[in-house]
Amino acid sequence: MLKTTPKEHLKHNYNTLKNAETDELLRGLLLDKEPQDISDETLEKLEEKRKRDLEKRDKLDDLEEKLREEGKDYELLTQVPEEEFRANAAEYAENYWDDSDYDDIPYPAVELNCTNFTSQVIHEGGIEQKPGNGDPDEIRNWFCNTDIDYDYDNISMTWRHTDSWLAHWGEHPNLPYSLNEAEVFKKTTVEEAKYNWKEEIYDEFDKGSVFQLAHSNSEEPWHNMVIHDKYINWGWFAPLEHVLEYAQHEPGDYEQDLMDLLLRRGDNEVLYFFDFY
Repeated sequence: MLKTTPKEHLKHNYNTLKNAETDELLRGLLLDKEPQDISDETLEKLEEKRKRDLEKRDKLDDLEEKLREEGKDYELLTQVPEEEFRANAAEYAENYWDDSDYDDIPYPAVELNCTNFTSQVIHEGGIEQKPGNGDPDEIRNWFCNTDIDYDYDNISMTWRHTDSWLAHWGEHPNLPYSLNEAEVFKKTTVEEAKYNWKEEIYDEFDKGSVFQLAHSNSEEPWHNMVIHDKYINWGWFAPLEHVLEYAQHEPGDYEQDLMDLLLRRGDNEVLYFFDFY
């Protein structure tokens, strides 16, 4: 009986992985590669990962079925707890708001680092990446699989571009379709946000919430920012201010008062808000 080499033995498994609908992460990693281009060690590691992922998926499927039989919310119980997400997101924003030297930031630089930064913050908070089929232009995918600056084949448009971010997490007014993946999505104007500040902005959004500034006419977004602190300035007997502070890249800044920003913008400018819990 002839013995096969590790690569020959794994070639079938490789093709199975590359085409399997259930292994989107691995398909993203293997996209545009052939077996001869990948080392035996890498293939074996991918095979081991596939087995571990299948075991994990079986366990999660069993858990999902069990929880649903008990009338419990599977998605809620298997995601990062909200308190942990908000603390992690705020900590990352406060540590890495300074974009003057991207070598000090554990992610690659891109052409629109404001959106890149908000993606970093919510991912470090606990929102899992969505590599999907590995196509960086696909609206359903949201990922950054590289630490090389401007490596756009491995950074999705939804991770780094304001319009694609809006189409993925909310509803874009001018693109063919949007996914509205955020748990909470709100479109408003600067005037409405100032007038309804306490009830519709302060009470609804928190650390880790992202917002975009958009043009008043086209309603297309041009800048991303993220809230990293929330507190009340108290007077003697009553609150004087309900404060949301934000951080941003381009320019790098933090501890900026969102209401102060609104007071400097035109009343008809559009705002998009996103929250993930």
